[in-house]
Amino acid sequence: MVRSASAAADKRCLRAIERRHCRVQVTLIRLYSIVAHPDDHERSVSDGDVELEKKRRKTRRRRANKNRFKPYHSLSPEEKMALDAAETARSERRTRERMASGKPMAPSNTTQFLLEDREARAGQGLEVELAHEANERRRVRSISVSSEFMAASEGASSSGDSETDKEMDREFEAEFEEYTMDRLSRLSKDEMTKEILDKEKNAEVYQENMSRMLKENQRLRKMLQDNGIAVDHNQTSQPVV
Repeated sequence: MVRSASAAADKRCLRAIERRHCRVQVTLIRLYSIVAHPDDHERSVSDGDVELEKKRRKTRRRRANKNRFKPYHSLSPEEKMALDAAETARSERRTRERMASGKPMAPSNTTQFLLEDREARAGQGLEVELAHEANERRRVRSISVSSEFMAASEGASSSGDSETDKEMDREFEAEFEEYTMDRLSRLSKDEMTKEILDKEKNAEVYQENMSRMLKENQRLRKMLQDNGIAVDHNQTSQPVV
């Protein structure tokens, strides 16, 4: 790797030396031609000066103000009308060319097109909003009818359902008690002790939560009374021990 890098560096140095040697040879040949033929050199120099002067004269020539750009707001009414007409003609020509070639042409983003598109979008949004409001009214009407029907049916069947619910509650309590007794009978002494301690801990947590909720209830009742709102004192809850 080191040898290849050094070899490449040597080649680059040799090429640089060769290029420099060629430049020196060209310079010597030019000097020899100038010394041998001074008249030809002066004539060529004068011709070069003439050509350079012609080029300078050409570059100094001013551009015509025929197609000079002007901002739209600085145009006169006649110039604005002419510019709009040219733009419309160019747009129509491009439309015809693209239609003839079979390519679809997008509408030009003119002010009139944008206003029409905005009005169309606003109309569509209004239609969607009206349809949504109609659907909401129908949904609320159906919900109110169904709720009234359910209330009537519940009132008619409340007497029969209450007895059925009580019977189901008694069956559930009996099954739950039987399951609990069966589970406790399978526990060992240590497991039973742990179960009792966990229940006592849960009872303490429930008691603390109940006390906190009662205090919050009393605070809210006092706030309602201070603001002149009647409170039903008969509905009081007591902590379950």
